[in-house]
Amino acid sequence: MQPTDDEDRAALARLAAGDRGALSGLVARHQDALFRFLRRLSSDSASAEDALQETFVSVYRHASHFRGEGSVRGWMFAIARRQAALGRRRHVGEPAQHESLETLGLEAGWGEDGRALLDRLADQQAVGRALGRLSDEEQEILLLHDVEGLSGSETATALELSVSAMKSRLHRARLRLAGALEKGGRDGRGS
Repeated sequence: MQPTDDEDRAALARLAAGDRGALSGLVARHQDALFRFLRRLSSDSASAEDALQETFVSVYRHASHFRGEGSVRGWMFAIARRQAALGRRRHVGEPAQHESLETLGLEAGWGEDGRALLDRLADQQAVGRALGRLSDEEQEILLLHDVEGLSGSETATALELSVSAMKSRLHRARLRLAGALEKGGRDGRGS
């Protein structure tokens, strides 16, 4: 069950007032989603864990700077996104690694027969390859909105965009993903 923004705002206010215990509630409610997002943007799990820790350190240090525009969740994803970018800059020159959608939280569990399951896994791998062909910005918007399920305004907050700009970029990213799938995302799939 997803926490309400009112709960998050109250925890952030307590944190800003010096209640360190309020951070543990925010961590418990958001660490899994933030880690999934960071893992997809990072070269490895260790980098994602570092970025996650830095995200919560930043939340702790800057709780009083939350202006109340947008949701706390979106604000935290924006911080996480910046931490991931800092981590990527530290690893300049390392090859980018992209996960398949199976590891993006879309595990197989459909109860289908073996052939249908193999087809579904091949489709997930194709989407994972196609997603890997997109720019970091395109991946971020698709991961935040379509995979993590952030609302339009939360996604806009996380990406530091207006809602209309976010919608436009999301539409373009979806088109590019579809184009990447059509162009070669399904290469190697058995018929």
